[in-house]
Amino acid sequence: MSNRPILSPHRRADDRSPTTAVSRRHLLQGGSVAGILAIAGCLDSLSSGGGDDGDDENDDGDDDGTERTSDDDDDDSSETESDPLTVVDTYFEAAANGDTETISGISHELNPLEPTMWEDEGWEFQGGDGEEPEYDADVRTEDGSVDDIHALEGSEFWFGDVDLETELEGESIAVVEIAGEDEDGEATWILATDDGEWQLLVQGEEDETPDDPEEAFDEPIEDEDEDIVVDVDWEHESETGVDSDEEDDATGGDDELDLEVHQVAVSLTDSPGIDAEAVRAETAIAGSEPEVYSPDREAGGWAGSIIYPTFDPDGDQLEVLAIDGNEETVVHREHYEP
Repeated sequence: MSNRPILSPHRRADDRSPTTAVSRRHLLQGGSVAGILAIAGCLDSLSSGGGDDGDDENDDGDDDGTERTSDDDDDDSSETESDPLTVVDTYFEAAANGDTETISGISHELNPLEPTMWEDEGWEFQGGDGEEPEYDADVRTEDGSVDDIHALEGSEFWFGDVDLETELEGESIAVVEIAGEDEDGEATWILATDDGEWQLLVQGEEDETPDDPEEAFDEPIEDEDEDIVVDVDWEHESETGVDSDEEDDATGGDDELDLEVHQVAVSLTDSPGIDAEAVRAETAIAGSEPEVYSPDREAGGWAGSIIYPTFDPDGDQLEVLAIDGNEETVVHREHYEP
């Protein structure tokens, strides 16, 4: 559900699209830790910005030391029904079974990723196979603040028009760190009380964008022979935004929506000069990582495709990688400077 209007299509130039894959930052998978943790739930064909999780540098010292693993006994009588960790456990169990009604019941009214709301708009929640993933949950603090919400990537998109200070006045905020077995399965969950009951507000990753984007940049590399990349268009006009009038008609609202999406169009050659079963385009700051390949992952099956990763308009770096088995090679790298 992440950034619903920001569909990141991967189309062939002739509109005959091969199978595409989306990284953990974009795929919202209801039944696995890596996907659940990235944002929340899972609706088909949605993408979001993301970033690599690093060491926690934002601990305010309020960690109450409350921890739980998915193997712990859920019937601990010392916990209330709406204890933050109980809410986490309930979410994972419900997500594994595709139980969106239960997820809705533990979601805060401000949760932008409450699944039944998206189902009502025609999206499909992809739950798990009934098997709950392995995970560790650690309550960093139950005395959090609105600043903890704003520290998450995408918070401006979801809550830019919401006065969180007013909406959450008098309520408690908890910050919970979740880690799965997969090294990528790490995220921060924010819970808030509503009339004393803990509810899930938002899930995401902490924003680690450097103040100077160029700190994350490497030396440019040009695909001079056009073995894979034939064109990069930073001025591509996204076709995936949502018209504010159209949204108002659907919701009955009058507020204007600022849903501007910045995507770079990466056109791939029709005649590959490198054997690769897949091609991925990555942006360093926006964290977009769309990947394209044919259904059987045959070499060159991606030929003629166009990939549309999102990028940061304040400055970003694009890398295009050729993937052959476990080997990944950067074939093109360039920078965007506003």
